[in-house]
Amino acid sequence: MRSKLLPSLIALALSGSAVFGQISDAQLVDNAYPAELEASRDQDASRFSTFVAADLNRSGQTFLIALYTNGTQAAVSVLDRGGRVLAHTDLRYLKGFRGELQLLDLDGDGVPEIIAQLTAGHGYGVPDSWVFAWRNGQLALISPTATAGKLPVSLLSQIAAVDLDGSGKLSLLAFPGVRRDDDGNVVANGDVAVYALSNGQLTPTTTAFSYAQAFYRRTTGPTKTVKTFFSLAGARKLRIINGIAPNGSAVDSARVTLNGAEVVHPADFKPKAHVIDVPVQLAAENRLEVELTGKPGSGIWVAVVAP
Repeated sequence: MRSKLLPSLIALALSGSAVFGQISDAQLVDNAYPAELEASRDQDASRFSTFVAADLNRSGQTFLIALYTNGTQAAVSVLDRGGRVLAHTDLRYLKGFRGELQLLDLDGDGVPEIIAQLTAGHGYGVPDSWVFAWRNGQLALISPTATAGKLPVSLLSQIAAVDLDGSGKLSLLAFPGVRRDDDGNVVANGDVAVYALSNGQLTPTTTAFSYAQAFYRRTTGPTKTVKTFFSLAGARKLRIINGIAPNGSAVDSARVTLNGAEVVHPADFKPKAHVIDVPVQLAAENRLEVELTGKPGSGIWVAVVAP
């Protein structure tokens, strides 16, 4: 006599197979590891991948954006949630042994741009940064490059997003790489350049900073931070940008003291001014004190406009 439990057991087994047969996003990304990276990978080298998920065409459908390296070469791919590769960068100049991805909507159109930062051995905190846009179902490189030998190299290293004018559109602060001077001290190599989107490409603006630092209000209460920076002595312009992009809010009140003199006062923030410019006199070595009040997580940028 056939057991009445058999149909139920079969149904349960099939249901379990469906559950256990689901493939995670991480497995989809790993399954799509580029064949050319695998073929050229040294057996002792790492097989690295990381990914983020995003709606790239405002359809409500999310894609997986994956960054891969084989310890030397790297690649970026876009996959659908079924694991199908929709686009893949065939760029021989993407190199690094590890990396990370970040999404930023630079132009405020609701579609994020893709920032791939690759650790390529230049030094601590000095990555290669590449910025891509999703256009017509393909990845388009929109960040600036220069030619070294026959291969392009990125002009962007450590970067940070900033809303320079309160428009909601983001520019990128491009911090210089670091080097050691003749005395063995680690120093910045050049000014902080500012890049903005123009005709679909990130291009340098006429603004540059010889110093730029973000300051945040902590959750424990009003926050006072002290920094020291070096500069050519002389008359310069100190610029305060109220609000840390892309999600940080503006502060309600702050004090900024430079070399013992308070140059920005709480009342300066009452009109909700987004940018405050203050003429200052810099020394060769400068002590900057910033005290923030207001909502935790809010913050400001303090920068010195390059001459």
